[in-house]
Amino acid sequence: MKRTKQVPVCTIFVKDHKNRSLPITVPAVLEQVTVKHFKNLVENKLGIQANDQQLIFGGKTLLDNTVLSDYPELKENSNIFLVRRLHGGTKDELIESIIAEIPTIDQPCSICFHSPSLKLPCGDLYCRDCVRQNTCEAAKTRKTMVKCSVCHKEWSLSIIRQYGLVDKKGIYKLADKLSENLIIKDNEVWECPGCGCYGRREDKAKYRVHCSQCAAENKIADHCFRCARTWKQPSSSTECGNPECETSLLELLTTAPLKRIAYSGVICPSRRLCPNPKCGVLIEHARLCKQMTCMECSTKFCFICLSICQGDVWPCGSYAYRCKVAPIQLSGQVVRNQSWFRSFIRWLTG
Repeated sequence: MKRTKQVPVCTIFVKDHKNRSLPITVPAVLEQVTVKHFKNLVENKLGIQANDQQLIFGGKTLLDNTVLSDYPELKENSNIFLVRRLHGGTKDELIESIIAEIPTIDQPCSICFHSPSLKLPCGDLYCRDCVRQNTCEAAKTRKTMVKCSVCHKEWSLSIIRQYGLVDKKGIYKLADKLSENLIIKDNEVWECPGCGCYGRREDKAKYRVHCSQCAAENKIADHCFRCARTWKQPSSSTECGNPECETSLLELLTTAPLKRIAYSGVICPSRRLCPNPKCGVLIEHARLCKQMTCMECSTKFCFICLSICQGDVWPCGSYAYRCKVAPIQLSGQVVRNQSWFRSFIRWLTG
């Protein structure tokens, strides 16, 4: 009797919208596994069509025409995040473990000037504490990659692992965190209020999104991308029929109380949208001067005239200069539709 030769296999986990880690078995030689084939395996396991899947690992989207080995740190037991693509019309654990056995040189760190330091692939010198701080800061501040603070070159996961800056467990945590950050920063990613599933809106012209997970569970499946309420207009894909949807943000901007900005003494609305066209998040001035930094996109801008800082140059002058008040922003802004923003809108509007 002829024995069948067994092919070595390994397990890769896919994290779904319920934060479950679902095992997917693939050949151990990842050069043989295309991303498209992996999506088919996910479809067989979860019933989500391959075309409706967006797979994310280490802050990067896995492309259909690549193989799993093209992502060096994607190995056995790694976590891949699954985001659904939505069609319109109808752990916050951070990196804390740095390996002690890192070769050092007797030169000062480029950041804190302490010795000894490490020479990174980009050529800059870092001490262990600054490597730890830079890696953790990238994860904390919703970055999708770790970059050198000096030359701004990317520290890939393979480089970080190869030079021993973070241990194996830390690499997995970092990859998961960068993937979560990419999901959060994507303006088109939407969290379904019915099941908590993350999905990506495919048609930007339509605000009606259909959740297949809710449909499978016999729940209300059509919701509004802007206000996250149940869709009430069956014949429309752009107007949900909820009066609060169109007016909530507009009312927040037009009814914002005026306040006097410290140092300059200029009176302006207390609520603005971030002037970065790729962000547009709602911001309320709390205290101090007019110079602001958006916590979402890190854009520096003037809260009074809405001019954006270019490098270290503020077009409207110093923090005490009385610049011209920009009009209330009524249109042309991209508004983030994450769950925290929707909760903030509902809290303000009652």
